[in-house]
Amino acid sequence: MASPKISKSLSAPLSYIPFYYGWIILPITTLAVFISGPGQTYSISIFVNPIIDETGWSRSMVSGLYTAGSLTAASGMFVVGRLLDRHGARVMLVLAAIFLGLGALWMSRITNPLELYLGFAIMRLMGQGSLSLIPETLVALWFIRLRGRVMAINALG
Repeated sequence: MASPKISKSLSAPLSYIPFYYGWIILPITTLAVFISGPGQTYSISIFVNPIIDETGWSRSMVSGLYTAGSLTAASGMFVVGRLLDRHGARVMLVLAAIFLGLGALWMSRITNPLELYLGFAIMRLMGQGSLSLIPETLVALWFIRLRGRVMAINALG
């Protein structure tokens, strides 16, 4: 991956900061990891019983839809990675957070198994996938010497 050239006009504001700008990136990425929570398995699993009770669908059906949504989201990560390379982390981080929120709204309105499958796919792609990939990529790009320590701090989000 070729490193992008930064014009002097873009890099000029960074020269006035008396500390390393990566330390500003770290809390932002840690917050993004925290925001990914609704798309993580530990959060979605809380809602399995209420979904079963509300819809009357079997646990096997809901679990199968969750698995299918997760696999669909995993296959969509190739696209997210390409978009991350093309448009940058700033744009992708905002879009992933917006689509995760829209996915949460979608999940509140499901009425049939197809909608549940799509909701799981959106939540997993944006939460587990995108909002985990983008912060890890940013931290790895901004920190070389302290990368392990900073990635551990980032994972606490």
